[in-house]
Amino acid sequence: MNSLPDAFELALIRKTFIWISAFFLTVFSASLITTFAYYGSALPLSDAMILFRSLLVALNAGALLTALRIKATDAAFLRLPSLVMMANFALSLMIVLSSRGNITHQMGIFFVQAIIYLMISGLFFQSQVRILLYGLTLIGIAIVIFELFPERLFSQELDAEGLYVTMRWVLLFGLSSATALVFITSKIAGTVLIHTRAYAEQLRKLAYFDHDTGLPNGLQLEQDIREWEENHRGPAGERMAMIGFRLDGLEALNETDGVEATNSLLKTILRLYVPELERLAKERIEDGAPDTFKTLYRVESNSFIFLTKAPQAALAPEPSQTPLLSGIIQRLLADHHGKGVLTFHGGFSFYPDEAPSIRQLFRNILNLLHNYREENKGHFIAFNPGLYKDYLRQEAIRVELQRAIKENDFTLAFQPRVAVASGRTMGFEALARWTSPSLGIVSPAEFIPLTEKFSLIQTLTLQLLEKTFEFLRRLHDGSHNGLRVSLNLSPGILNADFLDLLLGRVEESGLGPSLELEITEGLLMKLDPVVLTAFHRLKKLGVDFAIDDFGTGYSNLGYLQSFEAEILKIDKRFIDGTPMDDKNSKLVTAILQMARSFGMTVVAEGVEYKEQRDFLLENGCDQIQGYYYSKPLAGPDALEFIARGKKPSDTAPS
Repeated sequence: MNSLPDAFELALIRKTFIWISAFFLTVFSASLITTFAYYGSALPLSDAMILFRSLLVALNAGALLTALRIKATDAAFLRLPSLVMMANFALSLMIVLSSRGNITHQMGIFFVQAIIYLMISGLFFQSQVRILLYGLTLIGIAIVIFELFPERLFSQELDAEGLYVTMRWVLLFGLSSATALVFITSKIAGTVLIHTRAYAEQLRKLAYFDHDTGLPNGLQLEQDIREWEENHRGPAGERMAMIGFRLDGLEALNETDGVEATNSLLKTILRLYVPELERLAKERIEDGAPDTFKTLYRVESNSFIFLTKAPQAALAPEPSQTPLLSGIIQRLLADHHGKGVLTFHGGFSFYPDEAPSIRQLFRNILNLLHNYREENKGHFIAFNPGLYKDYLRQEAIRVELQRAIKENDFTLAFQPRVAVASGRTMGFEALARWTSPSLGIVSPAEFIPLTEKFSLIQTLTLQLLEKTFEFLRRLHDGSHNGLRVSLNLSPGILNADFLDLLLGRVEESGLGPSLELEITEGLLMKLDPVVLTAFHRLKKLGVDFAIDDFGTGYSNLGYLQSFEAEILKIDKRFIDGTPMDDKNSKLVTAILQMARSFGMTVVAEGVEYKEQRDFLLENGCDQIQGYYYSKPLAGPDALEFIARGKKPSDTAPS
């Protein structure tokens, strides 16, 4: 084993050495006590023996304490086991010589101890030559002792020539065999270990280095960050800059040119980019990069990160971009890919300015690379803590949304829809509401788009549909059978599976004639045959359809005619300007006239003032909803609103 041990082997050696030191400390302490208690000064040179035994106890106690305090990775630790073992051996030999062979068991203990040292030397010594020399030394000592003290090795009753010769050869054979065994075993173990280390290194490279480019990957960066944070704390005021960029278009190149051609191009670009990056670091960045960090990391298939020490001014001479870094990549992409398929976007963030740790800095850059705007292509932009705060908010909502949907934690509020002419309640719009235990009240304008983004909207819609049915049953129980309740459908959930579930639940409930489903006018342009067929089946079950937020999208009359929706809802943004804004008023009037020509019921959303209500009444609007009549109400309050026949106020609520 000529190479240095790896971290696992060092840890194993350290633990083994601690246990051996503790064992010998116990044995030598007991031996010292025995010498005091039973022999005292009866033996020749007993004072010297007691001194040597005391030194053995002190040596092993010191070795144990040192091994407990020193790290296995410390270079000094590699020398400690062999030094302690040789010192133990020397002191043990001095005890034997001090006894002059008068104590038979002392010789036995010495040789047993010597063989144990020989065995463990296969673990502690890194050279087979040292093992061989140590074994030969033991054999030589055995020969010398047997030749110098043959008559004192055994008590008189055992002092027989045959026994002496036999024991001498047994010990010599045992020492020789042990030496040969340890040497051969160590040689075999060393060979196996070399191959094991080679395979382990290959596995480490596969795990921590990118196969295509040879660059360290995200796992290696995480490990380097952990090591830096554990072992390195820079001086006060030290600033670290993490720079990341993402190559866009690699997937398209894989499809058109093939993976091998893409990897070859990527290697060429990076081979030129890394030296440019290092040159820039030396010229524009103080002190260069910390030794812990590699030059460039490939943290994802198309994302790369570089970390260095830098003052902010050196990297960002302009607030919105780093022209030097951008110029390097733009030139390389232009020089080595004339098709112009590859583009990039990048950014940078600083520690401790924008992150309390390098690990958080890494998260900052990943967030910046994953969430970028089209206008930022071709530039390195500064990390925006505000956008990252929004991202963390979204992530917190995502976690809570998953929990809330699993626990069916959403509620409905019902906003009355009132006939303009009579003031009679015609129905309600069901609006989702959510109060999170950890986040508090979350606005539908915030959580509804996120349920769509995180593919939770389908489950949420089905839950809200069941709650709508519950409210409709309560209306029927109160003899309000003529009232209808509308529920919004998100365009993203209109697939065959959802529509089958929707049809099944509406048919099972028998409440189709009391249900309205609201869809956006933009959805009308994308109605494929499957969706259109499902909508017609829902119509046969008595369900009416409302075109929500009309006027904000395509406003295509042809789609209105082909689908034959029953209700048209004018968006609040147009109602807000009436009747004072002449342009808005004309638009609302035109929508009302068009809807009448199609035989549609028109509902104006967001009505807040008497002037708006009077204008809509004058121009033939059928129904209104908004704060002029009522805010969205909880289920029991909505029933009470019907029972009281609540009249409108003349001003909007505060």
